[in-house]
Amino acid sequence: MAILAAIILSALPGLIDVNEVRYIWKVDTLDFLACIGAFVGVLFAYVEIGLLVAVKISFAKILIQSIRPGVEILGRVPRT
Repeated sequence: MAILAAIILSALPGLIDVNEVRYIWKVDTLDFLACIGAFVGVLFAYVEIGLLVAVKISFAKILIQSIRPGVEILGRVPRT
């Protein structure tokens, strides 16, 4: 058991990438909420609960995007 715990604890820092979470926050906040929801669900409950939270948030994101009309901003690219 101690060897298994040591292997898991040595692999854990490579699984959490804070820079990627910051990038997700900048790109899409709903994806960030799904990421954090899955992390908190797995951390404080079970893996199934974390996945369920992430799937529900992603499904809500899809519904919100399908309800809103797409708006494009036209402009000029610099130096063209």
